[in-house]
Amino acid sequence: MHERCEDERTPSTEWFADLDYSPEGNLLITKKHDPVPLCVVQDKVKRLLEEQKITTVSGQLPLPAGVTELSICCHSDIQGTVKIEKTVKAFVDTNNAQWA
Repeated sequence: MHERCEDERTPSTEWFADLDYSPEGNLLITKKHDPVPLCVVQDKVKRLLEEQKITTVSGQLPLPAGVTELSICCHSDIQGTVKIEKTVKAFVDTNNAQWA
């Protein structure tokens, strides 16, 4: 995962819906970002929310132990960012409605 932050109450993790992660779960930063198809973002977010797994370039990894909160981020300089953000928000809203 990208970075793990802890406050006094709950561990939290930041995760990017539109960037790639190494097989070990580290964020892969590149100077140039290719467009990411919405179906790829949808699959990654769905897997994260429903299965608590992150998608890596070689498969999947479970969320780190103890992570109970997650910030889902979108990189701002990828083509189609607004559509990606709307897609992510829709998935999060649907997921959160199940637990309301």
